[in-house]
Amino acid sequence: MLCGMLSRLLCAPGRLPAVLLACLLPLAGCGSEEPEAGLGTGVLVIAIDGLRADHLSCLGYDRETTPALDSLAAQGTLFRSAWSNSPDLPGAHASLLTGTDSRLSHRELERTDDRIARLSEWSIPDELPRLAREFVANRYTTAAFVDHPGLSQAYGFGSGFQEFHSFSPDPLVDSSIGYEGVARRLFAWLQDRSPGENWFAYVHVNDLERLWERGGTEARWDSFFEPRAALDAVPPVAGGERSYFAIPRTRWRGAAHTLGQYEALYDGALRRLDTKFGLLFDELRKRGRLRNTTVAVIGTYGTGFGDAGLYLDSGTLSDCDLHVPLIIRPAPMLRCPQGQRTLATASGVDLAPTLLEICGLSVPQGMSGRSQLRVVRGESQAEREFAFASGGLASGFAVFDSQHCFEDSRPGASGTARLQRSWSGDTHEPERRLHLHDRSADPRQGHLWAGAQDEPRALVMQQAGTEWYASVELARDVLQGRRRLEDLRPEERAQMAMLRLMPAR
Repeated sequence: MLCGMLSRLLCAPGRLPAVLLACLLPLAGCGSEEPEAGLGTGVLVIAIDGLRADHLSCLGYDRETTPALDSLAAQGTLFRSAWSNSPDLPGAHASLLTGTDSRLSHRELERTDDRIARLSEWSIPDELPRLAREFVANRYTTAAFVDHPGLSQAYGFGSGFQEFHSFSPDPLVDSSIGYEGVARRLFAWLQDRSPGENWFAYVHVNDLERLWERGGTEARWDSFFEPRAALDAVPPVAGGERSYFAIPRTRWRGAAHTLGQYEALYDGALRRLDTKFGLLFDELRKRGRLRNTTVAVIGTYGTGFGDAGLYLDSGTLSDCDLHVPLIIRPAPMLRCPQGQRTLATASGVDLAPTLLEICGLSVPQGMSGRSQLRVVRGESQAEREFAFASGGLASGFAVFDSQHCFEDSRPGASGTARLQRSWSGDTHEPERRLHLHDRSADPRQGHLWAGAQDEPRALVMQQAGTEWYASVELARDVLQGRRRLEDLRPEERAQMAMLRLMPAR
């Protein structure tokens, strides 16, 4: 309790006098490092597209891909059962920035397989809460550093950020995009922050996704890992923008590359990115920022290597696209436990309320994510039973707990007939799939095989997903003007309020 009180006091906008700090810190008993008097509180979120959990060495991968992130995890809490709320790039980020289900920010438009056209399907309603708004309201300086045109202020992603550094590629300067571009802007922004200033920065990195469009990174990293001999199959190439069971032509870089070569290319790009993160953390440490900064690293969605039917792409409701890493490393001044590896189920929507509570701030109305602060403090085994996801190229939903995945979907149903045919091989509508995956018994990813035979558990998870998305659709109807809040039945309003889905009005 005392550690929690200290956390709230230390993260509050006004700082404690140095004498009071000196009296309180020895009593906390959660660590040994003391903050520097007069130094402001920092919150840094690093959101990485295309980062699947099973390719991090700290999560059991057999290649040393992430030594810097492994080290960061050893200083905080590593969530081994964290799940993206959407396999779509804008949807995943919307859930992180609002703490709400991504469905609330999705608009039903004409079906298309074009990636750029599909960006217009996303628009965050102004009524939804924003992580950045809460920090601004509590005297934090806020900034976002964005690495993709889909995260635009026109779609509502800039709300609450005092500075929004949008995607602006310079064809003459490679370092204007990717990690180099966002890191350069981040450090320039931090240079203007006074030592006593509280700040929040959202750093978006698209390097792993852009890998397929640019055809590699550098020779050193492209060949850092040897391709696995067992993965010697050469995936076919499709003519469409999106396709099942083939590489989309826009992501094919020519030649007959094996699946093992694609995987090695991805792992090398991840190792390169991890090396850059190590340099970033070192620079923050040199500047005296790291000790008073809470750092959260999260994958926004994963990448398929054929495991769920997609190659070098994402958009399924399976674990290879939705199981993502989540590392929360509270500022050492908060004296939280270190080196925790938890199986507590977490969702991308939980990040916003967790960061707010770490800093002693209130979670606003309508932010339906569950704070994981008690897990980070070592005071709770779990804060939620299920995580949910929807979107991508399938209709339906997925439900996850610490052991199972349950998928109720129609693959390809949100795309064109051409995409659907690539799944089914004919002109018929995709059939409904009900798949239960017991991850403790079967480590395979992707859900393409026969599922586990546990009907009672499948029914429980299906019911949970059905009830959750029924309430989400009610909130979505209100937000998008199809229904009025006052016209809902009392029990509907009560259910939405209980689930923290009631839009702020």
